[in-house]
Amino acid sequence: MTRQGKKSFSSRRKNSRYVAKRSQILAYEALERRQMLTASLGFNTIGASFSDADITSALPNPEGDVSPDYYVEIGEQTFTVFSRDSSEVVLTKSLNQFFSDAGADLVGEDLQNPRIVFDRGTQRWFAAATGDGEGPLAGNWVHLAFSDTADPSGQWKQVQFVPDITGLRLHTDISMGVDADGVYLSTRNLINGVLQDVSIYSIPKAELFLPNPTITNISKFDNLATSVYGGQIQFASNFEASDGTMFAFSNRDA
Repeated sequence: MTRQGKKSFSSRRKNSRYVAKRSQILAYEALERRQMLTASLGFNTIGASFSDADITSALPNPEGDVSPDYYVEIGEQTFTVFSRDSSEVVLTKSLNQFFSDAGADLVGEDLQNPRIVFDRGTQRWFAAATGDGEGPLAGNWVHLAFSDTADPSGQWKQVQFVPDITGLRLHTDISMGVDADGVYLSTRNLINGVLQDVSIYSIPKAELFLPNPTITNISKFDNLATSVYGGQIQFASNFEASDGTMFAFSNRDA
């Protein structure tokens, strides 16, 4: 018998002819011990309701994120901070009041489609929303607020800009992501309720954390075709060290 690797070959004589037979040698190794993960309910409470913050009518459209100490729920008309330890409400106010307290000039607009992210890298919160376009200025505003500390019930600051100063497009359905370098926003852009294109905005974090926050070096990518970039861009937040790349994904159909 001869061996070659894990294969063996043998031969025997049959009717004066040699017939080769081939067999396989199988090696079995023990698997490591595995344990199924278990899940437990660690936070359970009633969210914001129409009785909070003088809310009268709106679709809830809730969004939330969690930090080691807090859970924040932000909705179409509410901003609510919960304690993770007690599940008690620490702070609640209307969405407009939240951004106004952070320094926003709402110029007659109501805010909508809010998003919130807790940045593990800087231990700060970021919140974004768009105006409804009902103010006296052409175009609607995009607002970005950020907390001074890891406590979302504390002081916030904000910046705002008008993406389309012509007032032709309503920028809505905002999405947001963060990484070590910046904050990234995307909007769907409508004319008379019909989707026209999408936009991406990149804002350096360093400018936001100045004593007087600014967006001087914002990068704008406007009027991106939905046939190429899709109809709704989402970002994959990355809380690790920067590698100079931010990942986004989208549906291909508008």
